[in-house]
Amino acid sequence: MSVAEMEIQFEENAIIQLLSDPELEGRPVAIKAGEVLYEGNTPATECYLIQSGEIRLFWPGPQDTSRLVNIMGPGNFIGLGAVAGLEKQGFRAVAVSDCRLLAVRGTRFLESLSGHPAAIAGLIRYVVSLLRRQAEDISGMAFEDCRHRLLRTLLRFSKTAAATPCDEGIILRITHEQLAQAVGAARETVSLTLTELRQAKLLRTGRNRLIFDPQALQAAAEKQ
Repeated sequence: MSVAEMEIQFEENAIIQLLSDPELEGRPVAIKAGEVLYEGNTPATECYLIQSGEIRLFWPGPQDTSRLVNIMGPGNFIGLGAVAGLEKQGFRAVAVSDCRLLAVRGTRFLESLSGHPAAIAGLIRYVVSLLRRQAEDISGMAFEDCRHRLLRTLLRFSKTAAATPCDEGIILRITHEQLAQAVGAARETVSLTLTELRQAKLLRTGRNRLIFDPQALQAAAEKQ
């Protein structure tokens, strides 16, 4: 994964304050559920702060395949390749629900950083955390079986905009196909692993949703 698109929760920190600065001339963007914000070959000219809604990021593969990279929501920053000077966005950003965003030209954002040391520090922390995530993902693909990768993915997505609290823990809105794309395994393999987790009473399945207690999954992952 590149610096362009990993999630980062800004929540009222220096970066979100900087993005909201009128001098950056940010423009409001509204897209409907199912619409595409940008494709992999879209020129990387703007970065976006998600103000409401949910956007999922896919890395395009060969023969119309793709991998679900992340699930983004309010407070997340996407399109950071525009700040890094990349030619193309690289990822496909699809709205799952109606979304409102603030679009800022990458060059304007980069120029403004010089006067905001707190925002620079935030980006440095972000890049360090991204590099660590990259190492974990590469290690997982090399050394973890499907069950462990699935547990880790469910735990990560349980902290995204696709998850909502419930009495049993959280409800995660996702299809088996998208889980397979995120885990890097065949859909049939992921479905079989979900059945095993359900039989172990670690989760319940519904139509395009999973219900589970993140603490129970965490304990299972650590035990494995």
